[in-house]
Amino acid sequence: MKKDNEQSETKDALGVQKLERLINLSGELIALRGQFSRLVTVFESGITDPAHTNDLPANVRKLDELTSMLAKVSSDMQSQVMHVKMTPLRTFFASLEESLRPHITAAGKEVILRFEGEQEELDRVIITLLQEPVTRILETIVANGIETPAERQRAGKPAAVTVRVAATHKGNNICIEIADDGSGRVGTANEDTGEDENLTRITDVLTGINGSIDIARTPGRGTVITMQIPLSLAITKVLLVVISGQAYAIPVESITEILKVGRDELYSVEGTTAVKLREHALSLVDLREGIRIRGEKRPDEQGTIKAVVITNGTTQIGIMVDDLIGEDDVVIKQLSVHFKNVCGINGASVLGDGKVALVIDPAGVIDSVAQA
Repeated sequence: MKKDNEQSETKDALGVQKLERLINLSGELIALRGQFSRLVTVFESGITDPAHTNDLPANVRKLDELTSMLAKVSSDMQSQVMHVKMTPLRTFFASLEESLRPHITAAGKEVILRFEGEQEELDRVIITLLQEPVTRILETIVANGIETPAERQRAGKPAAVTVRVAATHKGNNICIEIADDGSGRVGTANEDTGEDENLTRITDVLTGINGSIDIARTPGRGTVITMQIPLSLAITKVLLVVISGQAYAIPVESITEILKVGRDELYSVEGTTAVKLREHALSLVDLREGIRIRGEKRPDEQGTIKAVVITNGTTQIGIMVDDLIGEDDVVIKQLSVHFKNVCGINGASVLGDGKVALVIDPAGVIDSVAQA
């Protein structure tokens, strides 16, 4: 009880600190708004009164300074808003354990539950989305993925199985790994137990929030389920590129590098265009063919191509682009139900100029190319 009270008090204190930071930043925004307003008045005076024309260079410099200050304050506020939305995984892990204990008892199995990384933080909305499907996955492990104490002893294993749920922070993602030293049967086709449905559900949830899941099974030794989850749904850093005159956004976290190669460096590997990258063949994909986006190829007078190298964690490919715009922070909106299953595209974002950029799903593009 004392520990729970201490954790509650710590959580309240952190919440107050976050709120105070936001209040301070809002005060800075109000001050900047006043300065911008006064500067607008000065510019208007310069337009109506030629005597103020000589002040124009100084006022332009002032405008540039204010714009830089606004960019910093708005960036700080964005960061603080994201922190307010974040919550430690401690409560999430505790609820998983509470839900799982009755199933362990009912199954008559001995399970040691280990939770690691409970101090890591994740968007509250994402935790809510993950709660039910992750619970079902753990229930599936208890029901079908681990043996009874007698079966484990006959196999030379300890009577109790260890199920470890560990969270680690990796860039803009949280990696949650669920590992057990059971039978290694979790994730195999099993319609009778509803296992396929549970895995499909968690895959759909992760895909919807730009996450991913990987399942590694070793028969007789256990299963490792790895989920890559974005820290927040609010803001995503992307690289904006142009393909056939249309802007596309590629999540920066999936980009390993950007290449510029001569067309004479390209060669074919089993019908796929490739280029040598550090002594390895890197497949290059034209999205007009890979996921069949519309548009004509733009002729390149210099005989060179630009490619953005993306990865899903295990495989790399290069996406050929016509031009690079630069990095930006965007809010990704999910596509309507009519376009939800479009391969290689997982959302859209309105850019600063009012135009819409489709957001590329690196994992989807790589899967599409692999299946072609």
